[in-house]
Amino acid sequence: MKFSDHPLNKEMSEFLCWLWDKVDEGHLSAKRRSDIVHEANLIFDRSGLTKAPDATPIAVAVFRHSLHVMKEKTIEACPELADEVRNMGSGQSR
Repeated sequence: MKFSDHPLNKEMSEFLCWLWDKVDEGHLSAKRRSDIVHEANLIFDRSGLTKAPDATPIAVAVFRHSLHVMKEKTIEACPELADEVRNMGSGQSR
């Protein structure tokens, strides 16, 4: 299975859309959102995975960690969103 078909991919996509909503609502600047996503992209880039990986255990772990980092960086940038971030998806999609 390609990672694009994995449930965690949907969770990540939903989180990224949610981040744009928070920019639109004035909670985050577009620059801060970009910085948050960049942190996650660095994890992916350092992993050596291809741009369209299969959903191997390693790929899933890398993506799960990237999502976790984005959530933590969002909470750091906008503590008032902490409860909302923590209640989003489990991050445990297999």
